[in-house]
Amino acid sequence: MNTLERRRLVKAEVIDVKVAKAAVNASKRQRAEAAKALRKDMAAQQFHQLRAAS
Repeated sequence: MNTLERRRLVKAEVIDVKVAKAAVNASKRQRAEAAKALRKDMAAQQFHQLRAAS
């Protein structure tokens, strides 16, 4: 394997890692947003229950 081939492989690997990291971050962000929406909904529900009770 010559240096050019080796460089190409390393570059491809770096890109793969970047893509993988981006995908992980995207899924983390999705999870965080979902949790935020769920918390918001739960808080609203509780608020409405309190209003209905009083």
